[in-house]
Amino acid sequence: IVEDNQAQRDALTALTTGWGMRVDALDSGVAALGRLDGGAEYDMALVDLDLPNMDGLELAKNLAKREGGVPFPMVLMAPVGRREAGRRGQKLGYRSFLTKPIKQRFLLDVLTHAGGDIADAVREPETRSDANLGEELGLKVLLAEDNVVNQKVALRILERMGIRADLAGNGYEALQALKRQSYDVVLMDVQMPEMDGYEATRRICATWDESTRPVIIAMTANAMTGDRERCLESGMDDYIAKPVHRERLADSLRAAHRMLILRRATPGEGRTKLTA
Repeated sequence: IVEDNQAQRDALTALTTGWGMRVDALDSGVAALGRLDGGAEYDMALVDLDLPNMDGLELAKNLAKREGGVPFPMVLMAPVGRREAGRRGQKLGYRSFLTKPIKQRFLLDVLTHAGGDIADAVREPETRSDANLGEELGLKVLLAEDNVVNQKVALRILERMGIRADLAGNGYEALQALKRQSYDVVLMDVQMPEMDGYEATRRICATWDESTRPVIIAMTANAMTGDRERCLESGMDDYIAKPVHRERLADSLRAAHRMLILRRATPGEGRTKLTA
């Protein structure tokens, strides 16, 4: 991991070591080159774009000049709105691109796909029954969904996990529900009348700070390029595609529980750049 921001470096380290990886976390491209010159070997690198003295693109250029070229798959990390850097990075040998703030789900996807055999290094979570998830996590859930059929399907899946969710028919109703009482998680459909999920999420993020607001999980039937980035730009924390599958939803709720623990453990520090 090559990241100059200590908080983000620590968060990335915590996540990747939690998945069973052995990690070196460095604060500059110069330090990374020095570690490689010392004989260190790696299976993958996560590299921040905006590094001091030598940015992530310059680091890739330096590695490309070496004998054998870039020795391992690399992933470039950059703020939302810097996708042109991702295209430039691809030409320089980067295998994939992650937009900040980085979401746990997308990071795991990149680690298990961009690196080929790297998937073997990721420790899968122990298989657990979802039937008692409500008791296990104790999450208070709000479902924001306008389609009656989709409402029934989602509520039934949650019921089978032991979770009773409240219902909002659009983004406006979701906001009003949050003003009446607190929720841990909002399952947010992105396409709704009156106020869609993107606008509702932006208003939630503007009204509540991250230590008090719910984790927002986008639900969308669209799987087009750019949908993920649009969800992140609006402030959503995770993304699940419709039709919603029980296993995928359960994984997202467990991840949301971990996010809440981290946020509430470090209140008052502003918006974290990576949720865990």
